[in-house]
Amino acid sequence: SSWYSKRGFDTKKIYPFAYFMSDKISKIVHSGKRLPRFRFIYVGQLIERKRLDVLIKALSQLKNSMNFELQVVGNGPLKKKLILLADKLLPKRVQWLGSTSIKNIPKKIAGADCLVLPSRHDGWGSVVSESLMVGTPVICSDNCGALTAVKASKVGGTFNTDNISKFSLILKRTLKEGRISNQKRNKLRKWAKCLGAKEGSKYLLNILKFSQGQGYRPKPPWIKAGR
Repeated sequence: SSWYSKRGFDTKKIYPFAYFMSDKISKIVHSGKRLPRFRFIYVGQLIERKRLDVLIKALSQLKNSMNFELQVVGNGPLKKKLILLADKLLPKRVQWLGSTSIKNIPKKIAGADCLVLPSRHDGWGSVVSESLMVGTPVICSDNCGALTAVKASKVGGTFNTDNISKFSLILKRTLKEGRISNQKRNKLRKWAKCLGAKEGSKYLLNILKFSQGQGYRPKPPWIKAGR
């Protein structure tokens, strides 16, 4: 919203909006299987803007004291370079799963303990919505539009894009706290229905009604839902 306001748009006409996903995603439940290692997952293109290299470097600072692994779902021009970096900094800790059907991504995320999106910039970050909707906490940079939903979820965390030390601290804290229970995952999953298509359509309809002078200015569903 700040981008639009800086370009002269009336702030009263600017509304935060999400990448609202299919409501079917919220029905995907974690298997309950306890992994031997805490599993971080990254889902996205292997390009500079996504900064997977920063995640690898940040995790490498924790490898001697923490038990974790990283799954990478996606492909891109930096794949060979990133594999070499991971082999050097995180040997035997990274699984490269390659590209997969969009339909399979929520299940992959549901099998992890925390999704990380360290992007230099993302308008929203659809994987954040998917992750919260299957009950998996998220860590993302503050240059992702979805940071408001991550903050509202009260799990995971956000960090200043340029503050790599803060990023490492959040990763370390997440590992120390350990994976959340299946009960907490289910509560998160139910709350995150606010990121589904039904809630998104209601929000849009209320925005249109308010713009015509009806009712009150609507709050984003992830704020309205509360946690």
